Amino acid sequence: MSLSIKQLEKNPLDVIADQFQVGQKIKGTVSNVTDFGVFVQLIPGVDGLVHVSDLSWTEHIKHPADLSKRAMLVEAVITDINKQKRKISLGIKQLVENPWDVIEQNIR
Repeated sequence: MSLSIKQLEKNPLDVIADQFQVGQKIKGTVSNVTDFGVFVQLIPGVDGLVHVSDLSWTEHIKHPADLSKRAMLVEAVITDINKQKRKISLGIKQLVENPWDVIEQNIR
């Protein structure tokens, strides 16, 4: 038999699905910086990942630590909430318009 107090608490991703939606802008604190991205705390116990490819439209980012540090306050957009995989995807570059979508207008 296996017992867990965790099972008595509401799933944090259910709370996220109730409070947040894809496309919503959020502000959160950087909880961790890795080679592949930046983890941002949405609420205590729930982090979302800004993948390195979602940090900038135009800059080549060698390491996410070049832009973000732990405990830094950041703004991002929720790009996906996957309850089955227990993943929340965030994007910082999505806060601004994609320059590649309007490049023809800008060079004329």
